[in-house]
Parts: sequence; C-alpha cells; structure tokens
Amino acid sequence: WGPPYGTGPGECGWEFDVSDYSHLLRGEVILSSYIETWIGDDRGWQVTADFHFTSGVPELEPFEVLPLWDLGHLVIGDSSNPYSQYLSGRNWALPAEAEAARLRITTTGHGQGNTDNAAEFSDLEHYVLLDFNMQTLNLWRDDCNVNPCSGQGGNWWYGRFNWCPGSSVPAWTSDVPVGQDSVFVDYWFESYDNHCRPNNPDCISGQTCTDCNYNSTGHTEPIYSTVGQLVFYRTPVSAVDPARQRPSTSTLGAAWPNPFNPGTQLPLELDRAARARLAVYNLLGERVALLVDGWLPGTVEARGRAGSERRKHKRPALRGQCRPRDSARMSRPRRGAGTSIDRSHGSPQRSRSRSINTCVDAW
Repeated sequence: WGPPYGTGPGECGWEFDVSDYSHLLRGEVILSSYIETWIGDDRGWQVTADFHFTSGVPELEPFEVLPLWDLGHLVIGDSSNPYSQYLSGRNWALPAEAEAARLRITTTGHGQGNTDNAAEFSDLEHYVLLDFNMQTLNLWRDDCNVNPCSGQGGNWWYGRFNWCPGSSVPAWTSDVPVGQDSVFVDYWFESYDNHCRPNNPDCISGQTCTDCNYNSTGHTEPIYSTVGQLVFYRTPVSAVDPARQRPSTSTLGAAWPNPFNPGTQLPLELDRAARARLAVYNLLGERVALLVDGWLPGTVEARGRAGSERRKHKRPALRGQCRPRDSARMSRPRRGAGTSIDRSHGSPQRSRSRSINTCVDAW
C-alpha cells in the first residue's frame, strides 16, 4: 500500500487477500512495515493489521512460496548500471507434489524529474516470459483520484506506475504450468534511457534537463521496487479420502551397511504413494537430519553419506539422497542435512565406522 500524501482524511483502510501465505501465517509470526515519506517533522502513521479467517477447506492449499527476486531499489535508465545484472531470466525447479502454481509480481515506480518523468509518472511497458508464453503487464494506475484516502494534499490524484497515495498495491498474477521439472521465468521492461542523470556527460542543467543532479525537491532517481514469487498449491490432506491419507503399512529396512564408512542405504517401503518424512536422530533422541520430506511413489532407497562437513562441525554430517526404484517423480531431499555418529568407537575425527538411528512417518 502507498502512504497518503500530505494530510489525508485522518483514517484509511485496505483489505488484502493473503490466502497464498496462509501456511506461513501460523504460530508466532513477526510482520514488518516500512514507510518512506516526505511528510516531515515527527508526523507519521499508526498501522493496525487485523486478520479475518473464513472456515472451510479450499480446493487447493498453498504449501510453498518460492522467492524469485526482491529488489527495493532497482535503478532504470542508466546504461552504466543495467538492471539486467540484477533481474534476468532463469529456470526454477517445481516441487513434484505441486498440482498448481501461480506467479505473483508486485512492482511500483518511483522517482521524478527524469526523462519522461520516470519512473513514478512514466508508463513503461513490462513483460513476462513463462516458458514460451510472453505476456504484457498493464500496471499503470489511472484511478488515483478515487481511493479510500481521498482528500489528500499535493498531487495525490495523478496517475502513477502501479500505486496511488493512500491506496493498496495490487499484485499481477498468472497461472504457471506444472507437471514438469522446471519453469523458465523472465521479467523485463521497455527500453529506456534516462538522459537527466549525473553520470551522463551530455546532460546540461538548465538546458537539456532542468537539473542533472538528483535532489530532494523534484528530481529523484528513477527506480522500481519489485518482488517476484512462485506460489505452489496441492490438495489439502483433509480433503483427501481418509483411506488414502496414510498408507496401511510402511516398512523401513535396516541401514546397510551399519556401521558404515562412508555411506549407507535405508530401504523404505510404503504400500501406496504418500507424503512421507524420513529423519535421522542422534543417540540422545534429537533429530539432526531430514533425508526425505515430500511425496514418495511407494518404494525408495534413502542413501546417507558422511561428507566433508565433518571438518566444519563438531559432529560429522550425513548427506541424504533419495532415489525411487521406479520412474515415478518425487521431491528432492533438503541439502546439507546433518546427523551425529556413534561415538562408541572413540573420537569422531578418527572413527572408521558409523551407526545411525532413523524413523519414518507417512501420512
């Protein structure tokens, strides 16, 4: 949301749908709000946030938000500092259990007194490429004269790039194809060159531009504040047939070899595909590694290996890799998972054999 300009009507309110972040808004969560303003002296705003919940089970629930970029001060129009070095296209891995995905982009333009009065008052075109599908983002706001904080000071009613003083900032969204290993995402803007900048040798104050130097009165650097995220969804566990929620049987075979040096294998069998978690515990009963946490096709082998991290930590570490015995897809385990070793053989630095304790939970 954008703070009101000057003196507003005294109190304003906005409503946002934050369902995409419901899996993060659990337990104790710290939220922060940053306001940058020219209001002056010790005046400001008091922000109150209330959450309202609607009961029921959604058709699909979000389970992961993947940050793609978070750039609060992305300079545009400066050939010596191209934005492409901070924002460029790349492939992003898709979770195997994702049944749907959505791309969210929130971008606002700030700065004035530049070529085309960018980036606050310039309607440059923005583009997104999702695999082979290119889309144009229509982000210009021409409704600033009608918002919950009507009746402000200054030029609050002028159109702006995707924000208005005293109004909420909408996110641009697009469905993302799933059922593949990855998706290519690229985001870029219409070509733009700001001639009114301090490092432009052809800029002459009072002639080519009003002022070539940035100041706090009417010429500020043209920037975008932009955030990109991928949100992944799956069927809620409570919405699945109870008979399918948990496998009838699950078998975790003994680690072989055990003791081991440097690696071991743990066969895991489920009578049906399900979400499962395979953890490693030390001799004190503390969980110190998570080898598997995701959707499994049925029968897999989890492999643990004592890695080079043992020189960096007080206790040697295991690296887990989960490989399905069939061709079904599954999610990768977390990298860098660590566990302790059996110290009954002496110093961990010198031990040639290692033993582990494991458990499995499927649901």
